[in-house]
Amino acid sequence: MTAQQRKDPPVPDEEVIGRARYYYEEGTVVRYPHFDTELRAAGATHLDVEFILFRTGRFKKKDYRRGRWRYVISGEDDTGDLLEIVIEFDLKNCTLRLITAY
Repeated sequence: MTAQQRKDPPVPDEEVIGRARYYYEEGTVVRYPHFDTELRAAGATHLDVEFILFRTGRFKKKDYRRGRWRYVISGEDDTGDLLEIVIEFDLKNCTLRLITAY
């Protein structure tokens, strides 16, 4: 275990969706520059992201990359198409980071 992992422990699996919803509702969301492009390429919109976070989303897996924990949330948008989004939490600044969508 690295020093960074000790400083930034993973969010418990059962709290991932709830914490993502909370930060999204509070408006403390940061979108990576390529997120919008990948969202459009997947045929989805920001409303689909909201639909997944608040209705159909399920925590799928977590991974440690580049010094941060990343979480995959999987769900169906309002048309029934599968969409997965990758997120990070910035616990220091209390923000949700939207990384990619596919």
